[in-house]
Amino acid sequence: MSQGVDADASLLEASDEVLLRQVHPDQFPNGVLSKVAFFPSPRDQGLLSTRRNRVGAEQACLDWRASSRESVGTWGVSVGEFKGVDVAAYDDSHLPGQPAGHASADFTSYDRAKQVQKGRKLREKAKARGRLFPADQDETAEADTSEPAITDPVVRDRESSDSDGPRTV
Repeated sequence: MSQGVDADASLLEASDEVLLRQVHPDQFPNGVLSKVAFFPSPRDQGLLSTRRNRVGAEQACLDWRASSRESVGTWGVSVGEFKGVDVAAYDDSHLPGQPAGHASADFTSYDRAKQVQKGRKLREKAKARGRLFPADQDETAEADTSEPAITDPVVRDRESSDSDGPRTV
């Protein structure tokens, strides 16, 4: 057990279990997944917050947003991929204030430079898996250059009132 993890936390062993990570809009500039999404910030005390796969990518995102936090979506990194960069993951959902299925990836053994290095590798794994919620479009498909439909009623109404006639969406 490392210095940053609660003594009652359970080490996650199932290498194929995907841990779910919420990505803040600042960590997704111009639609590009940033490495900072996959290593802890200084205020995180060396622990990267995730949710276990049993929660589900959509539910993890909805729970995050319901707690007044922003997310552009859920990405995943498997326990085995964390192990591959020598970062252990622990279920610490028993701790006060942690949601069901919470897990922390423990970076406390590493200095900031090593955390960044490991975060880059983990980002590549998450990018390869793709956004889990909401689902990404197939990146190999040709880009759609048509104008997207406006689904927000306020924006749609504002757009249609600016034109000379009714707007079809």
